[in-house]
Amino acid sequence: MCRMYNDFGSVARDTVEGNVNSVHFPEFQNPQTESISSKKEVLFSLVEFERDCLNWTLRQLDIEADLPYMSSKTRKIEQRKMDIWRMFNVTDLYGQIYVIRDISTRMKTAENGNNANNSALSVHRSRPLPHSLSNGSV
Repeated sequence: MCRMYNDFGSVARDTVEGNVNSVHFPEFQNPQTESISSKKEVLFSLVEFERDCLNWTLRQLDIEADLPYMSSKTRKIEQRKMDIWRMFNVTDLYGQIYVIRDISTRMKTAENGNNANNSALSVHRSRPLPHSLSNGSV
């Protein structure tokens, strides 16, 4: 899911840099999805479907973690497992960030090209992180 969100946000960069992106696969090569914006719409609908599946699954696991026949000790353990799962499941958070903006580093050929292989790459951030993300608050 996060990969598709990342691709949604980085279509332009990936195209310029020659990176593989979901919209470059044959499934997106048809007359109904000729423009980049229409390909992104299709990709977004797919990723939202995946997101809905994840949320449905988490709801089902919540139900399973709170079954009436469980002892209170077992119920607490199962609910704690779900709390931990949610704490470490940052896929949706990063996915939503990618929808807002491509936060990946850009790869750029160095201007001087003076390395041993004559193919030096320099990595730089395309834009600085907004203050709310750089100080850890979201």
